[in-house]
Amino acid sequence: MTQKVYIAEVADLPLKMGLEVKNGAESIAVFKLSDTEIYAIGNICPHAGGPLADGMVSGKEVICPLHSLHLNLVTGQPITEDDLEDVPVYETAIEAGKFYIMV
Repeated sequence: MTQKVYIAEVADLPLKMGLEVKNGAESIAVFKLSDTEIYAIGNICPHAGGPLADGMVSGKEVICPLHSLHLNLVTGQPITEDDLEDVPVYETAIEAGKFYIMV
């Protein structure tokens, strides 16, 4: 069953920087590209387990801080490696200035 979980006020999310949020044992990386474009993906890099929330954002990609693997924020697909699994992508919602993730 999918549940809508409140994360933060959109205005409080850092712009073009990652933010780690926890949902139980699950670690999720949130990236705000603008006040209307916010993505949420699994926080663990499929290459070496690096924390994606600590990575640098470039366009609609995040670059893992450990070995520079590029991942697509929209699809969760690794861009610079073909043989790695995608990271989970979470549906998001913005309502009345509040940001939510569907888990």
